[in-house]
Amino acid sequence: RLAASMPPLEVDGGSAPRDFYQALADREIDLGPSFRWITALARGEGEAFARLTRPQSVSPLLGAPLHPTLIDAAFQTLVAALPGSALAATAVPLGFERLALAADATSPTLWWHARLRARDDESFTGDLALFDEAGRHVAEVTGLVGRRASRETLLPGTQSDLLHAVEWRPAPRRSDPVAPADLVRLLHGGRDHPVDVPGAGTVHLFLDASGAEP
Repeated sequence: RLAASMPPLEVDGGSAPRDFYQALADREIDLGPSFRWITALARGEGEAFARLTRPQSVSPLLGAPLHPTLIDAAFQTLVAALPGSALAATAVPLGFERLALAADATSPTLWWHARLRARDDESFTGDLALFDEAGRHVAEVTGLVGRRASRETLLPGTQSDLLHAVEWRPAPRRSDPVAPADLVRLLHGGRDHPVDVPGAGTVHLFLDASGAEP
């Protein structure tokens, strides 16, 4: 069971988050600014503790108790709990068993605490608790599952299959002219005014009450 308050772990707010995101980038998981919530990180045996600060590019979502990128930060924290050798593999989240909310995640600083429950060569499962700046319990995610994924699984086919372009092709010119229908502009209170247009037949305009074309 997860602790009811924040665990006493030594948190590194210096190089640890930077090194963690660089390790993800080395595996071609280049997270943009909106996904980089972790500003401090501590690791223990089978657990990790991350301090979270909402990025400036992330706006609060009305009616959403947890921002989607904050949930993604939960998976990031669980990945940080893996042993160093396991971090060399790319992993993707598959789902979770349960999400429980105890309070709104409105604190400017939040903390994810992750503990590994099970792990093998292909997948891992863990539980997480979210705390606010005062150490109050905000949310809990149980049974979060991640699975190793190869590059071939994530990017099937070739890179060129992912690219699209607009290509204009010339069409043969029509030999028969298009027969234009009479143009009718319906304006309330107007009156009909036929106009002969060479090559187009008679066009009907409706003028307003002053006799001017609108």
